Amino acid sequence: MNFLEKSIAVVFPSWGAHRAEQRYLMAQYEGALASQGVPAKKAKDNISKDVERSQLELAQVARHYEQNDPLFAAAIDEVVKNTIGDGLTIHPQPKNKDGKINKEFAKVLRRLNKKHDRVLEMDGRTSRAEAEQLLMRSAFRDGEAFAHMVYMGGHDYLGDIPFGVQLFELDNIDSKHNDEKNGIINGVQYGQWNRVMAYMFKANPNSSAKPIALPAEDVLQIAFKKRIRQGRGISMAAPVIKSLKDLDAFFEAYKIQTITAARLSLVHKKAKSENGDRYAAKNATGNAKMELKYNNKITIGEKDELKVLESQKQVDAAAGFNQQLSRKVTSGLGVSHSSVTSEYIKAFTAQRQENLDRWAGYRVLRRKVGEGFTRPVYEKRVGIAHLTGQLDIPPELDMSTLYDCEITGAVMPWIDPQKEANAIKILNKLGMKSISRALSEGNIDPESEFQAYKEELELMRELGLKFDDKGELTLIDELQEEYDEENDPRDADSRENGASAEE
Repeated sequence: MNFLEKSIAVVFPSWGAHRAEQRYLMAQYEGALASQGVPAKKAKDNISKDVERSQLELAQVARHYEQNDPLFAAAIDEVVKNTIGDGLTIHPQPKNKDGKINKEFAKVLRRLNKKHDRVLEMDGRTSRAEAEQLLMRSAFRDGEAFAHMVYMGGHDYLGDIPFGVQLFELDNIDSKHNDEKNGIINGVQYGQWNRVMAYMFKANPNSSAKPIALPAEDVLQIAFKKRIRQGRGISMAAPVIKSLKDLDAFFEAYKIQTITAARLSLVHKKAKSENGDRYAAKNATGNAKMELKYNNKITIGEKDELKVLESQKQVDAAAGFNQQLSRKVTSGLGVSHSSVTSEYIKAFTAQRQENLDRWAGYRVLRRKVGEGFTRPVYEKRVGIAHLTGQLDIPPELDMSTLYDCEITGAVMPWIDPQKEANAIKILNKLGMKSISRALSEGNIDPESEFQAYKEELELMRELGLKFDDKGELTLIDELQEEYDEENDPRDADSRENGASAEE
């Protein structure tokens, strides 16, 4: 507060207070001015220009780090493992006209899916589970990935159903391809309401051939977007690339520092020559410095002194800085730090909290692939199987539910199995979570599991086995009594005494 404001505050307190308040508010917005401290960086280009300039470059940098940086590679592996796992599970839910699920027809759909999943990709080598993993990996690393649905026509299909997909990366759609007259921006053709009409596809990104327009209804795009009306995706590694570079630079410096600290120097202080010292030169004084290497041999005088010099650099202090940089990377990527770095905290609550925080992000990522790829592929496959006469529809089925299904993925890992199992048990008793739902989240088919459990119980009855109150496997009561009587040592003694008396 300057002299003028102080004077105003003395004479007119309310005016002075109002003036000070307004000055404080103005100061909040001065941080964005170039004249205040370090100039604030601003994003000036629109999203299409940002994509054109940096999409492919960011993807290439991310690919480099995936190949050469163990932390980034482990982070992507963690994302794929916790979102897709060994593949998303499709649970068909077709319903009859009375609203009940047609279980027999659901089995038919499951068998159809499992049979065709092996030959979903047109290359004949990529199953649906692997396709989902590759889509998540490519989309997370590069920013987006694509799947071209190929159906009907005279294509060389590998299964009974004339349907397949062709996966490709963002390189095949040039983000620098713009043609405003035809509505093409960043390699995508738009129509009214910013709706995608076609993707300008090039089989060989490096060729000079003209791209082919793939209709939007035949292309599935998995893209990570951060701006409204953004058409192309940007690598999820974009915010952490600078930290990855810093981490690499720090690692190199730390490595050199460690090597320097590990190398020792030896100072050989020679004593004055005496007649009895035949190894020392006459009138020889002074120090000689030498570097210790493997299998070095030196000869010293009887009164010479040796002193080892070690590096005084604080190597141990580097570990904390390295951990901070690693946390910036894992936090920016939204992955579990302990799982990526293998630095586990022993407390159950800490690990559980980290799992809960990160698992919400994994579910969002999983939904991108589940709703953007798995569900459309399932619906298209079932529809084509029906059109080509390979699927018999029951007359009692409600056709509006033909494509209904539930998609589940990897379940959150258990830290303490007993606590996790008790939680499911409590939720089930409260009616908040069914056993079927819990099994589905673990990628286990509830019906097949219940069937196996039923067969197990029937076999146990045949063999006279049961689980007691402690959960231990024992004989049923009647057989247990007979077994106890036959093996009671007192009865054995009685039988022996009886036999002796008869003799």
